[in-house]
Amino acid sequence: MRHFCVGRALQATHVSASIQLSNSTHRCCYTRRLLFLLLLWVTVSVADDCFFLGDCAALSWSEPKCWNCTSERLPDGDSSIIFQSLNNVSANLESLVVKEVIIRNSYLTVIGSNISSVRLSVENSFFRLINTTVVVQNSLSVDPNSIGSTLSLHDSVISSNTTILRSTHLILTGTNNTFNSTFTHLYDNGRLDIQSDLIWNGQLEISASNVTTNKTVSVVSTQLAATSWTLRNSTLRDATLTFHLPLDLINVTSDLSEGDNLHGLSFHRFTSITNSTLQPIDRCLRCDVLHSTLENLPNNSTLHLNGFIRLIPTFKNVFNPYTCEVSDSIIEGSSDLIIETYGSIFMNRVTLNTSGVKTISWSAVYFYIEDTVIDSAWTFRELEHGLVQHYMVRVRGASLLHLEGNWTLVHVRAKDITVDEINPGQHLFAGDVEIIDVDRLIIQRLRVDSDSRYLSLSNTTTYTIHEIYLEREYMSTVTPVRGGIPNMISDQLESNSECSELVRNSSISVDYNTTALYVTYLPPTPEITYGWTDGRYVYLRPSTTDFDQCYDDYLYHHDLVVDDDGQLRNSSSYRFDALPDENGCSHKRVTVYLKNKYTGIITSKGRQVDILPGNVVQNEYYPWGNYNETNFWMGALSGGDGKIRVTWNASVVPRPCGYQAEIFTFGNESVSVWEETFTLRADTVHYSECSISVPTVPTLSILYSKEGEYLRRSPYVPYAYPFFKSLLPVDLRITPDDVSLSINRATSHGNVTLWEVKGTSNVNCTCGTYRTIVQLHDTNGTLLVSHVSGYDELMVPYGRYVMYATSACVLPSDYSVGGYGRTLRREVELREEEKPFDSTKWIVFGSLGGALLLFMTFTVAIMIWMKRQQKGNYVQIQ
Repeated sequence: MRHFCVGRALQATHVSASIQLSNSTHRCCYTRRLLFLLLLWVTVSVADDCFFLGDCAALSWSEPKCWNCTSERLPDGDSSIIFQSLNNVSANLESLVVKEVIIRNSYLTVIGSNISSVRLSVENSFFRLINTTVVVQNSLSVDPNSIGSTLSLHDSVISSNTTILRSTHLILTGTNNTFNSTFTHLYDNGRLDIQSDLIWNGQLEISASNVTTNKTVSVVSTQLAATSWTLRNSTLRDATLTFHLPLDLINVTSDLSEGDNLHGLSFHRFTSITNSTLQPIDRCLRCDVLHSTLENLPNNSTLHLNGFIRLIPTFKNVFNPYTCEVSDSIIEGSSDLIIETYGSIFMNRVTLNTSGVKTISWSAVYFYIEDTVIDSAWTFRELEHGLVQHYMVRVRGASLLHLEGNWTLVHVRAKDITVDEINPGQHLFAGDVEIIDVDRLIIQRLRVDSDSRYLSLSNTTTYTIHEIYLEREYMSTVTPVRGGIPNMISDQLESNSECSELVRNSSISVDYNTTALYVTYLPPTPEITYGWTDGRYVYLRPSTTDFDQCYDDYLYHHDLVVDDDGQLRNSSSYRFDALPDENGCSHKRVTVYLKNKYTGIITSKGRQVDILPGNVVQNEYYPWGNYNETNFWMGALSGGDGKIRVTWNASVVPRPCGYQAEIFTFGNESVSVWEETFTLRADTVHYSECSISVPTVPTLSILYSKEGEYLRRSPYVPYAYPFFKSLLPVDLRITPDDVSLSINRATSHGNVTLWEVKGTSNVNCTCGTYRTIVQLHDTNGTLLVSHVSGYDELMVPYGRYVMYATSACVLPSDYSVGGYGRTLRREVELREEEKPFDSTKWIVFGSLGGALLLFMTFTVAIMIWMKRQQKGNYVQIQ
């Protein structure tokens, strides 16, 4: 009414002014009237400011004492109500229509009210609406000149023409809230906290701010067609939101808390995503994505991807740690699309197509594509080359595919496929045959690893194989592996295998006809260092006997064929019968092949092998003092530093087959045979007994020569008992000179007599126990018996023998550790001895006779004495 009156007054003023202009005679009167009306208008148009009193929270807003108005009346449509410096005040304003609402430096809650104003501003305050409707005809502003206010809605409605929210925390709680604003701008580190369903009508622009939730799924929808949200340089934090309105996300980051398995974002209207990084997307009805990083590709969605797209799945579980799974979706790619998936990609019931003619590149660690339609040109690349097997199962479409890496293709239909590697054997489904129906197929490498699965192509397929590669686990097979039905083999067909890359002289056999292609691995002839013969057998010495499937060193599937100048011998082992003209001094060269046990076909290249004189290369000569050589000795030197002294007699070193020993090599140290003495350093082993470190007996290799030809006997050491593996330092003089054998008749039976060792000294060993080792040989050199004193006696028949005796100090806890003295050689004759005169018996008999004679003499003397006494008595009586 006031506005109407002011209007009438202004109209009257206008009329009065006209009258004044037309009637100059009344100018003074009209001037007075005009001044009066202007003064009246200014008086009635002064703003009515009403301050809400904090102690009135429990009363109705219509109580006069709740307000302090300049007009001294209750607030009305011309009033500006001001809530200032209120601390945690709640008010029910019922239905209130005012010109302006100002909340300043306050904590105010309005409950169950309806407020209508021209303007509403919040300054440095917390303003909460509970079950309240606020209608702002012009503008709603929060902190335009200050920072730090909060606007909270709980089941409330706000309507405004324009809304400016600077650094504002806008909280939406309860069940449902509505925000109507033609244009809203939330900016400068503001925050939109959505904890309820929200109806938003109008344009919202969020910049440099955060959108958060309380981790429960909230729905954001609209009732106005012109509604849209634009988020720029902002963050969606813990945002489990479902949007039913258009969005434009520019440089937006979204995430979930670590370990949170709740749903992510869901877009049910057109959404544009540019230069953004988003958490899991549950669904995207129609999304246009440009130069962005996604955690997944949503199911039941339509995606148009542009530029460079990164897929970075998070860790899910130990079975599929970093996996992106997508199903029942359509993925369209622009001509400039490049996708990199830093993990595995599983596609099921997906349609892939492009909007251009260029080939789209998609990289991933692992691909599994199933029941999918692929159109246009796509290149699937692997990020980690050669480490995994990729799969395409039941894929169709008019596509041009380039598949990098190792692939298994099952029921695939396409226009053109170029694949780096195909492996028919790596199927996940039992009984599936690898059926490919394409117009043109180029296989850079066909991997073959099973004879139960093979490549099956339609009759209209034209394809080329450049290389065939056989897997390692089928290296030892002798049955050809069915690998395909080719109708075009490259002129430069290569065949290879994992073993062929590692093993020299191995090969691959490739055979094919109109029905099948067969691949067989052919291992090389075993690496035989040399052979030798002893006149009865010929022995071949392989350098190794490897269980590796790249070899057949154990001759499971092959026999050896030995070609001796056209004379062939077959053998299933490395030993076979010698020829009549072969003996321990034979020296020749033969050629050895592998022959298939089942087909009888020679399958390997020949290997030249030297058959060496067995008497030379297998000679077991060793210059050891207890090795039946009286002028050889080997012993450790005191000091514990591993030094060993060896002495020998060069003139008696054997010369097998006329070969002269030239060089002795003990371990790694060599010396001329003619030196006859050598001190070397050997490895040591520490024993707690005696707290001593003892050297290990070294191996001996001998270099022989004959007429300019040299042969080397392999390193040898006689570790058979009673020879020691490690040497104690001893004096070689511990072997006594008077060692002999003595018969023990008490335990002798017939011609076999038990002999005891006699004459051994009682030597106190510095370390170990003293023993004497005696060996008896027949006169032809055959070892008959070996005896160690302190254990057993020698049970041997009478006869002539050569006896060797050596004393030693032995560790009783480990009989392989000891030290030898010198070795003595004696020729002995063990025979039954003649029975000698037994003086003991005669001594006994003589003793008994002498005693009897003495007794008789004494008795006669007594009798004579008694007779004389009787005679004297008789004379006296007479």
